[in-house]
Amino acid sequence: MKVTLRTKQLKDGSRSLYLDVYENGKRRYEYLRLYLVPEVDDEAKRLNENALKKANELKSKFVLGQRNPFQEKEEETFVTMHEWLTEYCRRINEEREVSNAPRQQTTMVGGLLEKYLCTIKKQNIKLSDFGKAEAKGFLKFLSEYKGERVEHFSKNTLAAYQQRIVAIFNAAVREKLITKNPYELLTKEERFKKPYVIKDVLTVEEVKKIAATKKSNNQVRLGFLFACFTGLRLSDIRSLKWSDIVDMGAYKAIIKEQKKTKEQVVVPLCNTALLFLPEQQNDEFVFHLPKWYSGVRDALKIIAKAAGIKKNVGFHTSRRTFATLTLSACNNLKQVSVLLGHKSIENTQRYAEVMLTSKTEAVNRMKAVLMS
Repeated sequence: MKVTLRTKQLKDGSRSLYLDVYENGKRRYEYLRLYLVPEVDDEAKRLNENALKKANELKSKFVLGQRNPFQEKEEETFVTMHEWLTEYCRRINEEREVSNAPRQQTTMVGGLLEKYLCTIKKQNIKLSDFGKAEAKGFLKFLSEYKGERVEHFSKNTLAAYQQRIVAIFNAAVREKLITKNPYELLTKEERFKKPYVIKDVLTVEEVKKIAATKKSNNQVRLGFLFACFTGLRLSDIRSLKWSDIVDMGAYKAIIKEQKKTKEQVVVPLCNTALLFLPEQQNDEFVFHLPKWYSGVRDALKIIAKAAGIKKNVGFHTSRRTFATLTLSACNNLKQVSVLLGHKSIENTQRYAEVMLTSKTEAVNRMKAVLMS
């Protein structure tokens, strides 16, 4: 076995440390979550010396046969906010299920957080030392921010950035780098409120139009239509296996763990949903979609255009469509919540509000007809 310590240049000027492992004719890389920052002062130089020392220790353990030295419990996890931001951004950019908007928002938030830390003179703050005061201060910094291209951030943008910040710290909790997300310590009044936005759903007629469009992107089209009648997210459609479809006697159902929530969901399959199952291929997966989210998004734009639909159709539109159509059919919010796998019925409530808006528009149209 040959193990070489190498570095990878990152966009922010820092360098990621990783091991280049060559064994039995095969090469693989082990990223250490350690970084070398530009040596602008003595503190940065000290951080780099510590990072190199730890990297070489991990390399030695790996060579000696400890195959997962990175999972070893440390006496103290010393990760700076800068190091974690760099690592988290790298992961987001490599995650194929993530769309462009969250990628761009994460990069933007990371840069703004770095500016905030410079403003309060805590550029090298440890991740574990970023507490309630810093969390509250950063939200205030965002609300008052003025840049070269932006006079101030809109309420929608502030809410979206807050969502990205929370995700950054939630990931750190999952990695056991910190014990609690500091944003959980803030009250509802101290957080940004998310403005209410009604997103597009499809009518039954529009779903039929997509079903009739069979010129191209057949796997994406079938996956989307199947999701319209099951409510599955894109990640669950990607990971759906033939073994997840269980014969219950009188009907078939999907029984699987959701990728997002890790909760098991049971969704009975109606006869219409079964029409959109593709032919079984020589592997265990039901659908074979493009590797990246952008490929799915672009395919859906082509499909929607061919079907004559002018709405902004993304894959999640299928989930919203399933929710509103099912709620319209059964008028049971709790039942729909269970089918969607929501942990709280509050998450399902917005679909009832979408239905009410649609009904109001229909009534207004009828009024216009009567008044003409």
